[in-house]
Amino acid sequence: MPGLLQVIVGPLYDALYSISAIERQRKKIVPEAQGVVLEIGIGEGLNLPWYDPARVERVVGIDPDIDSMVKARQRCSRTPVRVDLVEASAENIPFDSGSFDTVVLTYSSGAIADIAGALVEMRRVLKPAGHLIFCDHGRSHDRDVALLQDRIDPWWQQIRGSHLNRDLVVLLDNAGFRIEMLDTFYALRRPKVLGFHYVGSAVLAG
Repeated sequence: MPGLLQVIVGPLYDALYSISAIERQRKKIVPEAQGVVLEIGIGEGLNLPWYDPARVERVVGIDPDIDSMVKARQRCSRTPVRVDLVEASAENIPFDSGSFDTVVLTYSSGAIADIAGALVEMRRVLKPAGHLIFCDHGRSHDRDVALLQDRIDPWWQQIRGSHLNRDLVVLLDNAGFRIEMLDTFYALRRPKVLGFHYVGSAVLAG
């Protein structure tokens, strides 16, 4: 069954997350990055066109899957900011503490195996006055939708290797962040299990 679902659901998911509704979220949050930026799970580099060269000194993009960064390398030549790509996981970020002004986390939190540990790492590499800016789908605040996400999540992990039901607000709070700005909404009206979004920014708590 998981193999059949992969064949059916995989192309649907890819199509949903390349449509204009999702691109609008990237365009809304990525231009807020500034200074020296760390992008978590840069993948194919879909955020690269939206960095503001007047605000960003350079972008360091990490991803554990070097093959997924082939398209990112191609996009780098068309991006008006300096971009360095590094093969690394979010759970073990290979940079000194306090290295970055901004951490960007978009559409990758569900695929990180140890998201709690990864967020602690993101907190570590941020400068004291730095910002984590985020945009991702996750656990709905509608009870019935959240219950359905919980039921589907084990299958979704097998199909897509990611989670549907992570609550970014709770995870950020537990990792020592304080949310500065937050907007929650359905970027996709159907299917709702994929559409609930968290968009915002956070700073170091305390």
